Amino acid sequence: MTRTLIALLVAMPVAAAAQPAPGRYCAPGLPDITVGPAPGTLGIDLMDCRGAVYVGGQVTAPHCYGISGAEVPYDTDLAVEPGGDLIHDGTRYRPQPPGRLCP
Repeated sequence: MTRTLIALLVAMPVAAAAQPAPGRYCAPGLPDITVGPAPGTLGIDLMDCRGAVYVGGQVTAPHCYGISGAEVPYDTDLAVEPGGDLIHDGTRYRPQPPGRLCP
């Protein structure tokens, strides 16, 4: 019985991590987060990142460029809520309609 239960649990498909939809996300008084439009591109914490990968509420990007132009890797929290909002550093970022800037 125990072996059967373990076999069933191992065989169960794992739900894919939620991926943020491309677009601009805003939180009052903070710089926006921009996802896409190209796969793996991300604007976060005043950096432009390439090669971003989202796994388990984290985002990792091997190539991010800050205001000074220096290239650095970056790893930070970025969770996707069921309604599509993003949570970063304990703050909720809401998606904006296409073409709309953050207030």
